Amino acid sequence: MAVADLIDICFAISFVFVGRQWIPGLVGKISCKLVYYILVMSIGQSISTLVIMSVDRYMAIVHAMKMPMSSAKAKRCIAVSWTISVIAGFPYLYKMETRKTDDGTTICGSMWSNNPVKHIFYSKLEEIIKALIFYVFPLIVMGTTYIIIGNRLRKRPSLGGSRTQDMINIQNQKIYKLLVANVALFAFCWLFSHVNHIMSVFYMSKYCSLAAPVPLFFYWICHVNAAVNPIIYFTFNNKFQQGLKEALRGRVGRLPQERNVVSQDNIALEELELQNSAGNDDKDERNNNVGFETKL
Repeated sequence: MAVADLIDICFAISFVFVGRQWIPGLVGKISCKLVYYILVMSIGQSISTLVIMSVDRYMAIVHAMKMPMSSAKAKRCIAVSWTISVIAGFPYLYKMETRKTDDGTTICGSMWSNNPVKHIFYSKLEEIIKALIFYVFPLIVMGTTYIIIGNRLRKRPSLGGSRTQDMINIQNQKIYKLLVANVALFAFCWLFSHVNHIMSVFYMSKYCSLAAPVPLFFYWICHVNAAVNPIIYFTFNNKFQQGLKEALRGRVGRLPQERNVVSQDNIALEELELQNSAGNDDKDERNNNVGFETKL
């Protein structure tokens, strides 16, 4: 997600200065397709990673007794997310074309068909599909899993003394804030992008009548999500903060193989594991005593 967000930000900044004006010739045609393809691929990668992380957190917290995701499974998930993103960008390799305007300027734009009616039809279909795949479906998955996670954390039983419960409450508050911030930021930022695109094909006359800063603001706000993602994690996650400090000090070592099941150290699960371990030890001791008495 970090790599995808960096690509997104770099290309988004360049579009602010370049706009639709493009290089003429063969180089311009190839770069027109590739630049938009890479941009869409990076956006798809960032969003798919958020979805995979939400499902992973759901499995780790709601089904905590199951085996956590291994390093091999994590790598496969990353590969799947990149594969999905690569496929999602394919339409841009087809539709993006360069053409000259009346004043001789070369621009890069979408061209599904030379027939205006077909072009508008395919453009409307494209925006509907993009809104469903890149916004509605991810929002439903993240919202649903995080609501279930929030309810599970809120209903977590009180363990140990008041100090332990206070630590659990503080941890839960950070987890709630992280989950809510993730969903809220995604829903807010990308809503403007899809409104912008849908207006451009379904309400073209109204879209063209908007003041120039309005579409630019819509374009800018959706890409803010990529810039704010690391801020959210470093704000609410002690592990990320510790890792950043180590990185700045030049002492980054080999990452641990085990996965942390929640964003912070899961105090409640640690308490349960200690209790279960103690119970198992007592049980083993009783069994040994029974065996020893039987032998006697």
